[in-house]
Amino acid sequence: MARRKRGNSEGSVYKMQDGRWRAQISLGKKPDGTRFRKVISAQTRHEVRDQLAKTLHDLQLGLTVVSEKQTVAMFLNHWLGQVVKARVRTKTFRTYSDFVKNHIAPALGETPIGKLSPQHVREFLNQKLGAGLSPRSVKHLLVTLRGALAVAVKDDQIPRSVAALVDPPRVPKPEVRAFNPDQAGALFRRPGSLGR
Repeated sequence: MARRKRGNSEGSVYKMQDGRWRAQISLGKKPDGTRFRKVISAQTRHEVRDQLAKTLHDLQLGLTVVSEKQTVAMFLNHWLGQVVKARVRTKTFRTYSDFVKNHIAPALGETPIGKLSPQHVREFLNQKLGAGLSPRSVKHLLVTLRGALAVAVKDDQIPRSVAALVDPPRVPKPEVRAFNPDQAGALFRRPGSLGR
C-alpha cells in the first residue's frame, strides 16, 4: 500500500546523523511567501513524537505555535518597516529605530521570540539602568518593546506580550522646593519683583 503523503502542517519525524531525532512542522506562510517552520528535537523518537502530537493538537485548537527561527530581532525589523514606518512621522520613526538598533536588538535580538521571558526583559532593563541610562529612557525602551510585542500577539506569533508583565522603572519626580518666609520676602523685595 502506498504511503500517504503528509499535509503541510502534519509534521515529519526523522533521525539525524548525531543520533538525535527531529520533527519539522509548517506553521503557515510569511508575507514574503516563505514558510514558518517549527523544529522539535529530542534524544528519542518517542519524545519527538509526543511533542509533535502536542503541537498538532494545539494547532487544531487554534492555539499559538511559535516558530523557533523567528527571533526578537527579526520581528523588530518587521515591526519597524511594516508597522511603525507607516504610522508615525520620520523623526519618531528614527527614535524607535535607534532604540531597537542601539539597545533592544543587541541585548535581546538573538532570542527566539517565543522563548522571550519576563526575566529576560527585566534583566535587560536593569542592565541599562546599571549602565547609566536614565529611568525615563529605560521606560521608553520598555514602551517600545511592549508596542512591538503587542503586534506580535495580534500576528499570532506569540500567545502574550511578556513585556507587558514587567513593571517600568520608577521615574523620580522633580523635587519641588518651597520658599521659607525669609526667602519669599527676599524674592518680593528684589527690584522688578511682583511685590514692587
